[in-house]
Amino acid sequence: MAKFEIHEDAELDSETVAELKNKFAGLEKDIEELEALEESAIKYFDKLEAVGEKLQEAFGEYDGEDAILINDNEFYVHEYGGALTAAYTLDLWVPSSMGC
Repeated sequence: MAKFEIHEDAELDSETVAELKNKFAGLEKDIEELEALEESAIKYFDKLEAVGEKLQEAFGEYDGEDAILINDNEFYVHEYGGALTAAYTLDLWVPSSMGC
């Protein structure tokens, strides 16, 4: 369960504190759902990295030769590692910030 606190040094009146607690209560369910998804996200990225490393190992010698297509996508070794090799070759989702 998500925990909401007001810092002891905060200079907030009781009305503002009540309003903030109310706002948090409205977010509590979403926060709990998000926390439950975290383990799945970790597993996804771990597997993405592992598969990408295997792709690099199996086909890395053909990188840049336009020789291999997987699911109609060109295989290439991504400079930022296995996860991006797998994501771009297999057309899987990664946050845009991972690609830079």
